[in-house]
Parts: sequence; C-alpha cells; structure tokens
Amino acid sequence: MSPRPPERSFRGSWAFSALLLVLVCDGQTGGPVGTMAAMTASRTDWTVGVDVSQASYTDTFQGALSSIAGPRFTSPLTFTVQPLRSSLSEEVATVANLDFVFGPSDVISCLALENMASPLTTLKDRKGTGASSLTGGVVFAKASNAAVTDFASLSGQKVSGLGSQHTLAFGACEAEARAAASFSLVQNTSLVAYSSGAPSDVIGEVLAGTTAAGVVATGDLEAYVASSGGAMSDFKIIGSKATPTTAGKAVSGFPWVTSTELYPGWTLAWMPSVDYDVAKEVRGALATLNASSPQAVSGGYDSFLPAPSLGPVRDLQLGLGRIVGGGGGLCGGRQSTCPPGMLPKIRMAPSTPPSCEGCPAGRSCECKPCFEGDEIEVRPMEGGVGACEQWEVCGVGADQLD
Repeated sequence: MSPRPPERSFRGSWAFSALLLVLVCDGQTGGPVGTMAAMTASRTDWTVGVDVSQASYTDTFQGALSSIAGPRFTSPLTFTVQPLRSSLSEEVATVANLDFVFGPSDVISCLALENMASPLTTLKDRKGTGASSLTGGVVFAKASNAAVTDFASLSGQKVSGLGSQHTLAFGACEAEARAAASFSLVQNTSLVAYSSGAPSDVIGEVLAGTTAAGVVATGDLEAYVASSGGAMSDFKIIGSKATPTTAGKAVSGFPWVTSTELYPGWTLAWMPSVDYDVAKEVRGALATLNASSPQAVSGGYDSFLPAPSLGPVRDLQLGLGRIVGGGGGLCGGRQSTCPPGMLPKIRMAPSTPPSCEGCPAGRSCECKPCFEGDEIEVRPMEGGVGACEQWEVCGVGADQLD
C-alpha cells in the first residue's frame, strides 16, 4: 500500500474563500448598499391591490415597499396601493391587471387557478393578545341561550355572518357543520344575515338575541372581549376544537378558540407580470417588519411569514363545490353554499338577491337558496370526442343560473 502524501495546509486559502463566500451571500440577501450592484427591473411602477376594508395596510404595501425594496434597484421602484371592492373574487378583470394582490387565502387560491398568481408571503395577524398566521371560523351563541347546543340545534334559527371578505371563515364552518351533523348553515337555518360591517356587529347581534348564533373568524371574539371588557364566558362555542389542526396536523399554541380546521391567513400573491427579482425583494422587505414597526402598529399585525401551501384551502373549496368546471377549475359563486345533492334555486334577476322574511334592514340575506335535484349526466353526441364544451362554459359561470 502506497504511503499517504504529506498533508498540506490550506488554512490561508480556506479563510480567503470563506471571506469571499460571506461577501457574496451578504450581497444576495439584501446587505448594505454598495456590497453588490443594484438590480434592474422591467419597469419602475408596481401596483398592489388591497381590499378596501384593509386601508390600514397602505403604509405597508405603499410606504414600506417603496422605501425598503424600491432603492434596491438601479432605477428605484415605486409601489402604489389600489383599493379593491370587498368581493375580490368578482374583480377578475381588474385583478388580472395588478402586480400584487393582498387578500384572504381562499381568494388567493382562486387567483392562482384563474390568473396564475403565486403566494408570496402570509400575514401573521394580531387580535386581542394573540397572533397567528393561521385562521379558521368560529360558530358561537350567547352562553345563556340554552336552545343552542350544537350545529343541529340551529335548525330553523337565524344566523349572523360577515360579508365576502370572510368567506373562508364561513366556508370552514359550513364544512364542519356538514361533517358533524349533515347540517348546512345556509340550507337548514331560517336565514343567514350577512353584514358588511365589523365582527363586533355580528357579536353584538348575538348578545342582543337578534340572532341565535354568529359566524366570525378566529380571534374576533378575543379581540371583542379585549376591547369591550367582556369575558369569553359570555359565549358558547359550537363545535369547539380542543386541539386545533391544519392539514390534519396538530397546531400547538394557537391563541384563539376555533370551530374548524385552520388555514393560511391573509396572503400577498404576485402575478405573472412581476419580475422574479422584484417579487424577491418585496418578500424580503416585508420580512424586515415586526410588531414594533410603525407599519405593523398602523396595520394592527405582527409580521409577515413565508407563504405556506394553499393545498388545505383548495381542498376546502373543492369539498364545498367552490371550485367548479373542468380542466384546472374555476371559482364559482353562491352555488358553493348548497350541500351535495342540492342545486341553487333559479333567480330570474341574478343582480337582485332574493328577499328573506325577517332579514334585517341593510343586510344581504340567504334563506334556503337550494332545492333537491337529480344529477344530470352530459354525454357527447354519437361520434363526438371529449367533453361538452358548452356545458363546461355554463358550469363555471359565476351565477350559473342562480
């Protein structure tokens, strides 16, 4: 066996290489100006679509991004917030012309399907004394209401809910009700009164006895208690989860009560029009913010975290019939509220919501909007190949004869 050659010392060379490695990495991850050449972008003006209800995030998506990410480029970038209506999913044409969109994860899931948007970062929201990047739904009643004990006991009762920006919370509760008691919050209650206001409006109605139960997002009850001086013992949680889970895995330390599985919270997505370097710097800029940052204080949040998979949200939407149509699928509208085996009632004037007896003034209400129907099997004509394209187009309409 040949003797081993004498060992040589590379200590100096390795030290020099390590120094080079540190300098290169520092430049790539957003080190001080001067450590690397500034990047170039295809343009300097970028637009962030933000729900009108989230105006407090303007300092984050306009001010912080322009001041932190903007100077990282040869020609500094400017970010401008464009307010969107609450029903983001109904603004497909408008959203397609945006560069970034900040919205609930179920809306972002739809944008991923319909507009090839990609999740970039998820908000760690702060409510009351707790904070989390996960969210779910809570079905609750007044603690003294002995008539409400579980989902099935809500049969024929009035329920309060929030509008389209809380579709994930309501959809998650609808899924739990169906699984626990083959019960639909829409079909089996006398009506659901949707509010375009704050969670406190829904909570106030339940405490006043105007409605038997309410549906809010996780953390809303705790935030109400913290601001009003009440107590959580004032409420009865329907279907409370002792051990919350997300994607089937237990979540430790979740700070709020929940009636449902947990899902990613509000998420910022980037559209295909965005340069990769721009998206990377936007994510990096938001990652520098923390609970004490002026933008976080103004927005009432904790921080931004890497966006998790939206797979659990997609599964929820599929289970509710929210995603309809062939191919990759599209996001539908109110037909998602009908349980399996039931179809939406035909409305002669789709722009005019049906009136419900007892619907509070100024509210949009749903009252038994479904009817039982036989499944329809559509087959190609003899000699035809593939699916019926006309039916597919009809099947993905936002109203679908509803």
